[in-house]
Amino acid sequence: YLSLTVSERPTLWAYLPYTRDDASQAAVVLQTESSDQEISRGFFPLSDSPGVTGVRFPASMPALEVGEAYRWNVDVPCSPETRATEAGITEPSNLNPLATPATLTGVVERVMPSSELTQALETATTPIEMLAVYGEYHIWYDLLSEVAERRLSAANSQFEQIWIDLLSDETGANLGDYVEAPLVGTVTAQDATHSLQQDF
Repeated sequence: YLSLTVSERPTLWAYLPYTRDDASQAAVVLQTESSDQEISRGFFPLSDSPGVTGVRFPASMPALEVGEAYRWNVDVPCSPETRATEAGITEPSNLNPLATPATLTGVVERVMPSSELTQALETATTPIEMLAVYGEYHIWYDLLSEVAERRLSAANSQFEQIWIDLLSDETGANLGDYVEAPLVGTVTAQDATHSLQQDF
């Protein structure tokens, strides 16, 4: 339920507790889950404040193949001391296990829209109806992106409540711990040799 998209390059939404003070940039990596083949690797700057960030893959990344499951990772190379502080560890002897980057991970799978889904989206006349269609067909990444983008573009309490309900659904996302986290914006990851674009 939480892995489907109809997008060629879906936006990943992740809570990043780290900021520019902790690391200058983070990496987003996409691999096929069946063979661990790396499909894309990009880099993006962290925000000035912790929060939920939408990470877009580089435009040069190949479109996701329909029916292929992919694992994505967001790696933040923050210092062991930063991770230890967040974990409540103060003894220097306990820092070594935290020397590796902090990593967030998830799975995404692109599906071909059925004729029923396509027709339902075409007949949706309001944003709320469109969101309901994505929800009915369990298209998680697109649903989450639509709600997040509308929250970012307009101070609308209706979409804020939908966001809260979506994350708090214990039979679905069960991400209620993050409903109070600020939505800080979106960022487009680029190859290391390219400039970084951001919308913070």
